[in-house]
Parts: sequence; structure tokens; C-alpha cells
Amino acid sequence: MAQALKFFAAVRYDLLAWVVMPNHVHAVLRPMPDWSLSRLLKGWKGYTGHVANKMLERTGNPFWQVESFDHLIRDDEDMQRCCRYRR
Repeated sequence: MAQALKFFAAVRYDLLAWVVMPNHVHAVLRPMPDWSLSRLLKGWKGYTGHVANKMLERTGNPFWQVESFDHLIRDDEDMQRCCRYRR
């Protein structure tokens, strides 16, 4: 997942912060023009899900849940809070 997040950083989005958790991912990013968040998530989930299912020798099972959660960062304080995320 980390490689997938970094692969198109500075090309499709500015990747400001990220962390890979045991069962989910947090990323703070700014999409580049012409790249929507949903399009970026579809790419990440499609690629990493395919690789993970291959590693797990699974077929026909989606790796990622369909839904996702996003949050619009509104100011510097919110940005700092999001980038300092602690579980």
C-alpha cells in the first residue's frame, strides 16, 4: 500500500501525510487538477486489492470494503490535527 500511495505522488496528487494501519489507510492529500478523490481511491483499491488477493491466493473476493471516509480539511489547525493522527 505504501508503494501505491507514493507511486503517483506529485503527479496525480500532493501526498502530505499517510499511514498504513493493519486494516485501513489514512492519507492526507490534495488531488491535482483533473484527478478526483474517487478516481484516485479506485486506482489505489483496484491495484492493491489485486496484489493482496494474489498474495493471499484468493479469487472472487473483494479485498477492500466498498465505502470510504473522507474529510475536507478547512484550516491549518485541522490540517495539523489530521497529520498528527494517533489511534
